[in-house]
Amino acid sequence: MERPVDHTGVSGEGTVLEGAVFASGDTVIHWLTPAPSGNIVIWRDFHDFMETHVTSHPQNATKIVWDDGEIWDEGSYNANSNPFRPTGKPRSVEG
Repeated sequence: MERPVDHTGVSGEGTVLEGAVFASGDTVIHWLTPAPSGNIVIWRDFHDFMETHVTSHPQNATKIVWDDGEIWDEGSYNANSNPFRPTGKPRSVEG
């Protein structure tokens, strides 16, 4: 996840996390701040993560950069967006 701006001053700017979304919907997030190791958080639903850390902070212009190169931002994500590959295999967020 990339944030060009951090209005809260908590996660910082630039690449702030890496993670994965599993077929069950479980989402594992590794925050890269505070350095050096950050924190690991497990969400039971990808959309809950997005609502909490992305769509609720539009001023941060956050982007989700997937390992296959696809980029989601405020304009391309909605609650019906599917975080899974067509094969149903887990997907990673670039770190």
